[in-house]
Amino acid sequence: MSVNSTINDAAQDAQAQIAALRKQVNQLMNDRVNPALSDAASKAQYATQQATDYTKEQAEVVAEQIRGRPLLAIAIAGAVGYVLGRFIR
Repeated sequence: MSVNSTINDAAQDAQAQIAALRKQVNQLMNDRVNPALSDAASKAQYATQQATDYTKEQAEVVAEQIRGRPLLAIAIAGAVGYVLGRFIR
């Protein structure tokens, strides 16, 4: 057996092992990683939607309170502006 034959056999064996590992990695990706990522994305989307809905509801509550008591809202805004102005100086 020559050196070239031994090297070629080793290279073919390495290529076969790499191909087998690639197949295993692809199988793991399809079986475990992709479903986990999909589940995480769904949960993140749900949480984002919940946060958006909550923010809209709270903005509407504040808007209704301002419409109900506009003078109080102006007084509070003025007081907050004054206090912030004092801190900034």
